[in-house]
Formats: sequence, C-alpha cells, structure tokens
Amino acid sequence: MFGSIGQEATPEAVDVVKKSLKDRFSNHKPIGPDAEQTDEEREVVKAIGAMGRNLKLTMSVDITAWDRAVVKMGLGLACLYFGEEFARSQQADRLRLFLWEEDPNKRDEIPLHGSAGFLSQSEQKLSRIFHEDKGIHTFCLVEIENKIGFFAGLFGDHENFLEIDALGTFCGRLPGTLMRGAVWLVDPKKKETTGPVSIEELLQQRSKERRLAAEKEFEAEREFAQKDQASKDPKKTS
Repeated sequence: MFGSIGQEATPEAVDVVKKSLKDRFSNHKPIGPDAEQTDEEREVVKAIGAMGRNLKLTMSVDITAWDRAVVKMGLGLACLYFGEEFARSQQADRLRLFLWEEDPNKRDEIPLHGSAGFLSQSEQKLSRIFHEDKGIHTFCLVEIENKIGFFAGLFGDHENFLEIDALGTFCGRLPGTLMRGAVWLVDPKKKETTGPVSIEELLQQRSKERRLAAEKEFEAEREFAQKDQASKDPKKTS
C-alpha cells in the first residue's frame, strides 16, 4: 500500500515509489486499492488503514551521500572527456572504490582529496566568474599545479571540489593555454546543457558581456545627464 505523509499522493509519486522498491520486494505481491484482493490481503489493508498517520518512523541521514554524488559526477565527466584511457586508469578505479565501499571505516581510508556537502565553499572561488545566474549549475575539469581537479557549483550557493588526477597523467589535454579547463553549464529549468567549453572562451565571453553592460549603463547615465541639464537650461525651457 503506497501513500505519502503531509500531502496527497500523485500517480507520479506512486510510480517512483514502486520503482525504488521493486528490487527489494521483488518476491512480494503489490496490493492496490483497485486490485482484486484475498481475504488475508483485505485484512492487511484494513489494519494499515486503521493505523492512520500515527506511524512511528525512524529517520536517518547518510552523511556520505553528497560526497558520493560529487565523486560520481567527477568520475562521469572525466570518463566522458578523457575517454576510455581514464575510465581504465588507476585514478578512476580509486574513485569507483569509494563509491562501492559499504564499510564507512574502510571508505575513510581511501585517499581522496576535496570538499563536498557541509565542507563545500560557500563563497564561489571559480564557477562564479563564468556567470552570475544562481539558477545555473557549473561543472568544471581544471588543470591546477600538474593535477586535474573537478569543481561543481550548484545554484551559485556552494562549490564542491574533487581531485580527479593526482598523478598529472592527463595534464595538457584540457583546452586553453594560460588556464586549462573544460566547463559545462547546466540550466535545470530549461533542461539545457552547454559545453564542454574552454575556461578561456567563457572568460572572454564573460568579459565581453560585462563590457557591453558597462557601456550600456554609461550611455543611460549620459542620456539622463543631458535631459537633466536640458530641463535646467532656461533658454530651452522658455
């Protein structure tokens, strides 16, 4: 029996719940309100209905969930950009080991470097220079001091970092000269992804946008000053 707490269940929500529980309860028969039921099943449904919403729930939080999310995103984009060579590399295997390890003590011993979740940067260090729209997500692969790092800026609020290639094996393969890096911009509302674009290309585009905005603002101020001066000139107002 599927339902929700605090809000009405929707067909979409029920479908999501069914899919998420499919593997765990694959040997159990789902009981729906419109399905034909045995006497035993009707008693079970009746008993559940009598419980109402007074359910004793145990809530838990996986404090490594966001760490794993950042690792999965960084691993995915690195494999996408560098190809099969990275996918089969020692660095990629180390990231996968972190994702697959269920023992928290063993997982803590895996040598990963970065910051995610509560430890992420609250002040943008990199992604903010590409855009100012807080509705846009920014994902970057950047070459820093003979290493490759992955940056994930979400909604412009926090920036997460993960060391992708500590050996420098893939250095020199990202686009750019003074600053090597590839960037993906994701608009979650429009469901559009732009990239990969080189960091230098985005910086040039951003610089152009700022210059045009400054020129537009200057022109507006100049027109306002001219109109204000004209209104104070007695020869033009008489």
